[in-house]
Amino acid sequence: MTIPSLLRNPWVLFLPFLVLYACITWLTASAALMGDEGRYLEFAGNLLQGYYSPKEGFSLWNGPGYPIAIAPLVAVGAPRFLMLLANAVFQYLSVVFLFKTLNLFLHRRAALALTIGWGLYFTAYETLPYVLSDTFATLLATLAAYFTIKTLKDGKGAWKAGLIWGWLLLTKVIFAYVFPLVLGLILIKIKSQNARKSLAIFGIAYLVALPYLFYTYQLTGRWYYWSDSGGMSLYWMSTPYPDEYGDWNNERFVGYFKGMALGDAATAALKARHQADFDEIYRYEGPARDDVFKKKAIANIKAHPGKYALNCLANVSRMFFGFPISYVGLKLHYLVRLVPGSIVFTLMLFCLLNTPFLWRQMPAAIKILFATGVIYLAGSTLLSAYPRMLSVILPLLLCWMGYVLGNRVIIRG
Repeated sequence: MTIPSLLRNPWVLFLPFLVLYACITWLTASAALMGDEGRYLEFAGNLLQGYYSPKEGFSLWNGPGYPIAIAPLVAVGAPRFLMLLANAVFQYLSVVFLFKTLNLFLHRRAALALTIGWGLYFTAYETLPYVLSDTFATLLATLAAYFTIKTLKDGKGAWKAGLIWGWLLLTKVIFAYVFPLVLGLILIKIKSQNARKSLAIFGIAYLVALPYLFYTYQLTGRWYYWSDSGGMSLYWMSTPYPDEYGDWNNERFVGYFKGMALGDAATAALKARHQADFDEIYRYEGPARDDVFKKKAIANIKAHPGKYALNCLANVSRMFFGFPISYVGLKLHYLVRLVPGSIVFTLMLFCLLNTPFLWRQMPAAIKILFATGVIYLAGSTLLSAYPRMLSVILPLLLCWMGYVLGNRVIIRG
């Protein structure tokens, strides 16, 4: 094999990204657990003992998709740093498989340009040094795009696409509310042969998730119950106060992630406004607590619909640019995010405006990816959202954007 042919191999071509991601992980990883890391590790340990929600108390804060992925490492006592290096591998694989996906319908140079753009999208690097589900979910979204296009193009491999979509569903349970709408689009807008293949894919995805749904039904007595975290997120999104923008906080009102910790004055203000609600809500447990969060959130939205709309607008800004954050002023690293965020926002807006002109000729797989991505982003806008919510779905959206750009602009080989 010659060197030029070797360099055309995507596994070799994109190896510098693996080195980059590994170095970022090594240089930025903290010694202590941060944010939600402890919960994911706890859930993985629970799975190894034959249950998921803690035996003492109740928690279905997130789906089991990522804990399943790291459970083998937890089982052998792997150090945390090895799990972080797995993130570097996941991110590298998302680059490789995005290129392989784009190559299915774009010229190589166009596919290469978009893939390099994704590989250099440094906003996605923020979760590399943490044991969090986002980088793994990004890989699953990329694989879902690849196998969906392959299945609808070749007529084979529906089980692979279904397995990946199912795992993504278990990893990011927001897709439980995205899938029904996508299925509606398939039934109404996708022609017969592709519709049957698409329905098979999503049917398999639900079969993958069925054991988890049966487990949650046993715990809660509720069908189609995925998580008890949505109510708290909606509560913070519904905040009616002018200097709060719908970003999530914890029950101690002290901030929740590295670089976003709040000062004493901000914590005091949050307590003055929300402590009474939390004292009442925390009298309940599990799904009942989630219900009360939702009840109070809905009451806030009904009483202050304009403020909720502004919080949703702030959410869009957070996903693309990382701000505003309540009680936290503009910081330099927020401005750094303006560059990739502005590029993605502009391209996405351009593609949205041009999609109606291409809809009839657009392949069914691209329509499904477009619908999934847009519905996911719309749903994320209604709850507290951050740049990582966009990063998770961006490779999938790049498939749709690549198709539109390839047909409305000149990005040909």
